Parts: sequence; C-alpha cells; structure tokens
Amino acid sequence: MIELAPVLFLPADEKLGSVLDRYVFIHDKGKYALVLGYGSLYNHSFSPNAYCEDGGPRLMAYKALCNIRPGEEITINYNGEPTDPDPWEFGVEEDSSWKKIKKSLKKSPSKSQ
Repeated sequence: MIELAPVLFLPADEKLGSVLDRYVFIHDKGKYALVLGYGSLYNHSFSPNAYCEDGGPRLMAYKALCNIRPGEEITINYNGEPTDPDPWEFGVEEDSSWKKIKKSLKKSPSKSQ
C-alpha cells in the first residue's frame, strides 16, 4: 500500500474556478472527486507502476504494481485499469518496462475500479 487517501465529493455542476479544476475528476453519479494526500498529484502513464481502487467509504487506495525505487515517480493509468490503452486527452510516451508489468498483470486479477 502506497497511500490510503480521503476523497471529497463535490456536485458536478459546481464550478470550482480555481487551480483545483486541474486536480478533480468526474466520479460516477454526477460528482467531482478530489483525492486528498498525494492522490490527485500522481501523473498518468500507460506503463504505470501503481494503481488505485476503492479503499472504503470516501477513501481511495493506491497500491504498487511492482517494486518502486526511492525517488522514482509514482504513476497511475487515468483510464482506471492499469492495462487500458485508450487514448487520453494529452500525448503519453510509452515506456519499455511496460511489457514486464503487463505480463505480471495477466497473472493476477483486475486491480482497479
């Protein structure tokens, strides 16, 4: 476990109008979700070294997919599933270590929501 982060839910029709707009995501049932702690700061990657899943009521759990070295950036796939290759709204460069992670994910059940 990397982090168990609290989540704040806001109505989707509420205009934040601040720097926070870049850190919220649309959650089901027409709500914005703002993950506290480092949760809203993890960058996107198609070769992530971590994933997130429901950690309980108003909690998001971030867990490692592989060993993460000290100082290494923690990344997640914003699509939800670590192996989901669907395009994102910005360009993402593929990392060669992704092949190793993909193999290990095929051996284990789905890890995210």
